[in-house]
Amino acid sequence: MAAADERCYTKLENSNTKKRCIMIFSQFSNINIIESIREKYDPLTNNVRPHITIIFPFESNMSEEELQEYLVASLNGMKSFHLILG
Repeated sequence: MAAADERCYTKLENSNTKKRCIMIFSQFSNINIIESIREKYDPLTNNVRPHITIIFPFESNMSEEELQEYLVASLNGMKSFHLILG
């Protein structure tokens, strides 16, 4: 899960439901190029470090722990894979 200052959720008014997203934070060898592009086009560049969004915002009333347990159970048995962007 994301670090505390990089959580992608917003608590919806008068509700336990939160708007969330799921991201991968990785090591990027071309971080300087990524940052220069983000500074021009990404309004959240100062709020979240470079990432790949896996699941765009969705609403959920699950706790962070429940969501993590659900993801671990759902992905059990899935093999890792390489991702090449370019």
